[in-house]
Amino acid sequence: MDQADTDGDGRGNRCDQCPVLRILGEDSQEVQLLRGYRDDVLRQTPEGREIIKLYYALGPAIVTAMEEDEVFEAELRELLEEVLVLINQ
Repeated sequence: MDQADTDGDGRGNRCDQCPVLRILGEDSQEVQLLRGYRDDVLRQTPEGREIIKLYYALGPAIVTAMEEDEVFEAELRELLEEVLVLINQ
């Protein structure tokens, strides 16, 4: 998927399929923290790179589920907040 903005929401098409960006917003400090963790920690190991691949592969399905199920979205938001607490320690 390219970075065109075919739906006019101000986010590129690829960003529309990113659950974290949908929850936190593209310019949030939390997103910057997660990107740093992805680049500085996860990309350094084969297992971490597999986690990254899975995230991007499953992102569109997760976004669809979020759009269809508010409870799932709320649970995902809570999980994301817990992950951010762990990273900040």
